[in-house]
Amino acid sequence: MKKIVVIGGGVVGCLSAINLKDKGFQVTILDQSEIGQESSSAAAGILFPLLPWDYDDSIYQLCMNSDRSYESLSKRLIDETGCDPEFKKSGMLLKQKNDTQLMSEWSTRNNFNIEERKLDNNPYFYFPEVCQISPSKLMKALKKLMVNLKIEIIENCKLTPIKSENKKIFEWPSNNNQLISADFYVIATGAWTGLIHQKFLDHIYPVRGQMIQFKKNDIELPHIFYGDNSYVLQRKDGAILAGSTRENVGFSKAINREAISMLQKKAQNLVPKLKDIELEKHWTGFRPGTNENLPFIMKDNFYENLFINSGHYRYGITMAPESANRITELIMQEGA
Repeated sequence: MKKIVVIGGGVVGCLSAINLKDKGFQVTILDQSEIGQESSSAAAGILFPLLPWDYDDSIYQLCMNSDRSYESLSKRLIDETGCDPEFKKSGMLLKQKNDTQLMSEWSTRNNFNIEERKLDNNPYFYFPEVCQISPSKLMKALKKLMVNLKIEIIENCKLTPIKSENKKIFEWPSNNNQLISADFYVIATGAWTGLIHQKFLDHIYPVRGQMIQFKKNDIELPHIFYGDNSYVLQRKDGAILAGSTRENVGFSKAINREAISMLQKKAQNLVPKLKDIELEKHWTGFRPGTNENLPFIMKDNFYENLFINSGHYRYGITMAPESANRITELIMQEGA
């Protein structure tokens, strides 16, 4: 049985590990902190690429079946772990703008249903198929599933930058002098990819995103609201959150108060009832930015047994199921 080590315990890494385990591989997943504690848990969990007509078509190809994938995965997680990742089909309301030609062309090309609606006399475009999930609860459920599947989990283990001159990696040293051996390795470390594989240092970089959550209240939001590059959504448990910023500040976790205030005002413009609700908390996450927002899902150009599944920028959760499928297929093609 071939052994595969997945490096990175975010949603992309976890789904890749589960896929590979389901295919019969011996799988280890490791993370520099704890499983799901970085950008995956900090995300909003909207299972749709916001304004997909602004991106290359390949972005939507990676996202288009995520709702069905997560609906099926959610049932599996509830059945096998007892944890509910709170998948729900909420639909999304997009504030109308004057220039809608790109959206119209995209919806026709992809046979995607978009309706026109009015809410409080404001015109919106309604996307009825858009779904969401709770990332923090998803990550807890995925970790429990991996334990049940007997996937070895190594946490708080940071690999050193790869320096091997051989075309095949047999052992990868960590910062505590532990040697991680495998037949194949998958890098799924998101914004941190360039720190262990320096070839990607200028191609995958951290983009800080800040988000806010409002104090508990009686407001009910049947849909996700989107407009002015901002969104507001409500979880199954009633929590209302809004996001998010895009800041090229490296790995700085410093809170930008102006950005928090801006997010709050944008959320209140989308949902005026929030003007009377105070903020409860805010947080940051680091997206793996790339040129053209395109991820790297590939076999490494030099190392024969190294694969990359990283750089998903804003849509890591949305792209994760299809990305996991594709990286599994690539490894299978190697005769593993």
